[in-house]
Amino acid sequence: MNRTTIFEDWQRYFNKRNLLKEQLLLEGRKENAMRALIRKLSDEYTIKHMENRVFPKILERDPTENKKYIEWMARIVNRGVLRTIARLTQDPSEDMDTAVIRYTGQVMSIIERNLRDYHKLAQRNLIEKNIDSFKDLGDWESKIYNAKREFEHREKMKEYEQEAKDSSAILHDDEDIFIVRPLSKESSCYYGQGVRWCISATKSRNYFDQYTGEGVGFYFVLFKHLPADHDNKQMALTFHKGDYEEPTEVFDSPNDDVGVEGVREAVESNLIAKQLKKGLANTLKRMKGDKKQEFFRQKFDELTESFDEYKNEYLEDDYEVPEELQGVLKSMDSYDSDYGFVDPDDRTGIFDDLEESINETYNEVIGQAAQHFDVNPAGPTEEDYDDLYNNYNFENFYVSYEEMDENKFYWNAGVSWEIGDEDIEFLNEDEDEIRTIVAQVMDNNHIYTDDYDLETYGGSMTFRADFSPAYDEGEGLEGFERFLDRISEYDGSWPTVIEESIQEFREANLIGGGSMSTLYDRFEDMNLEHFEVDIEQDELSISQNFEFSIPIPQYMYALATKDKPSWQQKVSIKNVPQLMNYNNAIREREQEHRDLFIDDVTKVFNQIFKLYAAQMQSSLPGFGQEPGSIEEVGLVLPDTRISIYRHVQEPTLGSSGIIADFFFDIRLDISDAEDEDILLTIERFLRKVDSDSMSKKLQARYENIVVNDVVKNVLPKFEQPEQQQVAENKKRKLKILIKEFQGRGGITGGGFGGMSPGLAGMMGANRGTSMDSHPADSGELPDDDSPHVAKAVLVRNSHVLLLKSKDGRWDLPGGHLKRGEGSVPALSREVFEETGLSIDTSQLKQINGSTGTTRFYMGTYPHDDIVLSDEHVGHEFVSLQSIPELEGLDNTYKQMIMKYDNINESKNKKKLKLLIG
Repeated sequence: MNRTTIFEDWQRYFNKRNLLKEQLLLEGRKENAMRALIRKLSDEYTIKHMENRVFPKILERDPTENKKYIEWMARIVNRGVLRTIARLTQDPSEDMDTAVIRYTGQVMSIIERNLRDYHKLAQRNLIEKNIDSFKDLGDWESKIYNAKREFEHREKMKEYEQEAKDSSAILHDDEDIFIVRPLSKESSCYYGQGVRWCISATKSRNYFDQYTGEGVGFYFVLFKHLPADHDNKQMALTFHKGDYEEPTEVFDSPNDDVGVEGVREAVESNLIAKQLKKGLANTLKRMKGDKKQEFFRQKFDELTESFDEYKNEYLEDDYEVPEELQGVLKSMDSYDSDYGFVDPDDRTGIFDDLEESINETYNEVIGQAAQHFDVNPAGPTEEDYDDLYNNYNFENFYVSYEEMDENKFYWNAGVSWEIGDEDIEFLNEDEDEIRTIVAQVMDNNHIYTDDYDLETYGGSMTFRADFSPAYDEGEGLEGFERFLDRISEYDGSWPTVIEESIQEFREANLIGGGSMSTLYDRFEDMNLEHFEVDIEQDELSISQNFEFSIPIPQYMYALATKDKPSWQQKVSIKNVPQLMNYNNAIREREQEHRDLFIDDVTKVFNQIFKLYAAQMQSSLPGFGQEPGSIEEVGLVLPDTRISIYRHVQEPTLGSSGIIADFFFDIRLDISDAEDEDILLTIERFLRKVDSDSMSKKLQARYENIVVNDVVKNVLPKFEQPEQQQVAENKKRKLKILIKEFQGRGGITGGGFGGMSPGLAGMMGANRGTSMDSHPADSGELPDDDSPHVAKAVLVRNSHVLLLKSKDGRWDLPGGHLKRGEGSVPALSREVFEETGLSIDTSQLKQINGSTGTTRFYMGTYPHDDIVLSDEHVGHEFVSLQSIPELEGLDNTYKQMIMKYDNINESKNKKKLKLLIG
């Protein structure tokens, strides 16, 4: 056996031994993690959940081969579960098993989002490597967020580094001081890291280009020996045109103007810090990281205090120089060994020599920067302005610019309109009115001129307008660019100005043509109740805004409502990533919602127009009872455009889900609306659409489309991981439920309120606005009240709806039955009259314990938008936990509310209520 073979055998032996050791270590970690996960747990269901569901996910989430994070994860989950159990033992407001599943799912979701990032950041020394030091999950997530920002900043600085070096001028660089002139935004950001200067900003607007474009030059000075967090560690010297001796301003790291005296103080402090470092060199070598920085800063502050005392008292006979300060002063190059520290004259000599050395360095820093700026002034060249101007293409406006002073450019713009070129004939050439009209149209289109005039010559008429730079558009390339941006917008709007001016000429009877203002007055005088009327060019527009709530997964409520006092208050979700992602997923499907809604509404509107055409035909002589086609009648119907979109604003959350605001617009082409029959048809159409029933059905139809789609296609994707299997079961049951609804005109079974799209809004009794349609009104109910009463306990997300009576007491929605009226129809009627809510009567359940002439029913409220009647003066969504102690609420009502058994129902049933509520 040769040496090579022996070596290979030993190597295989040690490899197997190390592998066995790693396997034993891994198995030990798994055992420790399992013990930590179920520590102090006694409930058999909870233990099985932790062993069978949570522990496999802990192993899966750990990105390391040796699973070094699993013990920490197990301890975090265990502590939270124990806290949950303790809380529910004291206050059993939630089913224990459900709460444990929900909590572990949330924790594992947070860990899954962040653990891989933590591992990568720890490898780069951007976060504490010992994960066991993190006891709180929120603190751990926050530290990861900050570390990621630091990593992104470093990566951005790497991108800037090469360009920064290529676009900067280094004036001075020795062991004490570094001076650089940044010549680009990138170099300003790179050399200005860690300061608050706006010219070095990376996360907000950066002003470097603007200020340099205005002729300002910047010089960054780094004092290498000062502590990293010292205000004078980095300073910015700013030079304006004409500043050839010293800077106009000097800014320290926090961005305070400290003047040139601040530079002198920095030179002095840097000199003291340098000598202190020498004296502490051996001690500092043995220290690392933050402790090293903190130790040095403490010693520096103590020495600075001693030196300030020396400057104030060195002439005093009884002053004693501290030994540490004596050592620092002796180590300086300016120290003369003939001097001592006892005699005031010697101390004066030491101080004068030191001042001379400080002044020399100070003059060198200021002088180098001033001399460089004298030879290299700031500001763009004419070629820079040409390059910027060539990026624009002006079709109607002109822009002129020229250099008036050294490196100082001025610019303006203008536009002219040869009105005679538009092929129009003026019936009345009132120049003042023409001038005023064009100026007003410009203003309406946000084109703001400094001066304008109307010139007439040889039968031609020309409107001219001039434009000067605004306050932030008159300096440098950035100002010039802002001016060009504004004029470019004006240039694009100018054709609209011409078109609208001609229309206004027509309205003012300056030129021939009909007047739209007359039509506007006609339709405005209709005083529509639900829609706003407007006329834009040749289109009649009626529009309205409405809102409704979109359901969300149950677990997401806790993410947004933590520490919020009441559901009566709308809650912003902009800082809740899960809800924002859910909201964005809904927005991605908005086009499908619009297309389906517009298709349905278009069919309904066509039916309405056909109905009116048929009615008109039947009134004409020679026609029988059977109506013919619209073409036979000769009625020209206007083209109709329908649009609906969701407002772009900060999304909020109410007790029923995300509150979505929508703008609904109907436009009719009235360019040919000179026929009185057409105008009458339009009026009848507007009154039909504006009716209470049609307006509510239009809104309800869109709400059904959106909510139904969200329930089927969006909400299941955002279930918690632990509930995925449950979610599949719910989806199957939901399909069955939807089919049942379709059979009776429910969620997807038809058009508005359970009717086919073609007939909705024209005939039949109202079926309400709930997603599950309730029976139509059977006719007029008796006016006399019976002694029987029906009351509703409406609960959603553990909050019950209460109404405040005029006497200040709390009341439940509901009231007296009419004679011959059933309890459920009466309750539906009373709830609608008192709150504006159309409740789902199929989900109402009578509460055991109803006595006497009063019956109590429990259900849910579909949304939190309450419209009170005159019977009540206020309303509130009160948590079930608060009911026993609530003052002003009848004890019988309290008993009925606390019997509400929604929390203990099966999760499938509760989910279905959420989806259809």
